[in-house]
Amino acid sequence: MTKQRFCFLQVSDNLLNPYDKDNPADCYYKAIWPNMAGEGYYRPEHYWEIPAWIAELSYCLDDQLHEKQLFHVDVISRDRHYPILPEADIYLGSIMDCNKEHFRVIARNNPKKFFYFGGYTGREEFYSFFCYPGLTTPLGNVSWCDNMQEFCDAFQITYQYGTDYSLFKGTKCIPRLTLSNGCTNHCRFCTIPNKIIEINWRSIHQQIESMRDLDFELIYINDKTFGQCNNYKQLKYMYRSIAAWNPKFRGFTVQTTCRQILKFFGEGINLKDLGIVNVELGIESYNDSILKKYNKPQNIRTINIAMEALKFMDINIIPNIIIGLPGETIHTYFRTWQWIKDNEHKFLMLNVTNFVPYEGTEAAVGMIKNKGDENQTMRKRSWHTAKETKATKLFSDSIFSVGMEIIEATKSRSK
Repeated sequence: MTKQRFCFLQVSDNLLNPYDKDNPADCYYKAIWPNMAGEGYYRPEHYWEIPAWIAELSYCLDDQLHEKQLFHVDVISRDRHYPILPEADIYLGSIMDCNKEHFRVIARNNPKKFFYFGGYTGREEFYSFFCYPGLTTPLGNVSWCDNMQEFCDAFQITYQYGTDYSLFKGTKCIPRLTLSNGCTNHCRFCTIPNKIIEINWRSIHQQIESMRDLDFELIYINDKTFGQCNNYKQLKYMYRSIAAWNPKFRGFTVQTTCRQILKFFGEGINLKDLGIVNVELGIESYNDSILKKYNKPQNIRTINIAMEALKFMDINIIPNIIIGLPGETIHTYFRTWQWIKDNEHKFLMLNVTNFVPYEGTEAAVGMIKNKGDENQTMRKRSWHTAKETKATKLFSDSIFSVGMEIIEATKSRSK
């Protein structure tokens, strides 16, 4: 029996974000990994972390019926010469704002090859973008799937949730473990569905076992707000199970809210006892007016208390900060910067992102994106006034400068 051949396409981060020494954000992001290696932070060559969608879809494929391979797109041209794709029956890709132009070029350059895409852009935007040059007619060799289930149905494949990392065997990385999907916080800039779906224990165990193919010291818990789903209480048993076959395993990194930290603390739950070593704390902005505008479940008071609670638990703190939120001013930026400076000795590193108005979010209503707005490493946004542009640049330069100081201090402590 001839096996059906699937090829996973991943656009390399080296192509999407070539090193720019004049961009403070790029300098910071590139410096994270060498400075944080002593804390178990590793990234593969072509991406920050293993693409979860590839591992998940790989698990659905049957080795008796399907062949799978991974191809990194690290060079591209519009003259049909590059990249030269390996032979396959179906090519798969995940579309984001930052890579959609690359995938459109690939699809146009290979009219006799068939592509199935999914991702963040949405069906309507996808088909309006993936058109023949100069026309509004969608390309005849591309198809869109809203989710994994839809793709599996199209190829008569049984969908089952799990992960298969065989295409990434031996990769040094930080794998993700999903305990639940969804989030009930309703932040206005977020694309995550607001219904919590708990992953069953069998699927969690399968995910853990599949990580034996990987080389890691940390595991990132993929829940958008850790603690909203009650199965987090089993994390200590997962830690013991993993540590039994991976002696290098340090523990888990989770992301959550200040409100959730206060809930843990009030219930007498020490995250250290669950095997957690790092918490990414959703700060975004140290201003009540901005937090309220974007429906963040906290204020500066809860931020301060959550910080003290985490230090009491002896947990490393990684604040998440967003640059470029509409409504920020030089005064609100300064307040956030001052808070970071006052607390930098408490932080393991900073997670800093540029605001992107994703389609379908409340924050994107009425906003028009230009191409430059789609790159998360670029601070200039088309909707900014001259005053907002100046304030954002000043804050961005300042926060990445502090971020470099923090990760360099972390490196010194890790020696």
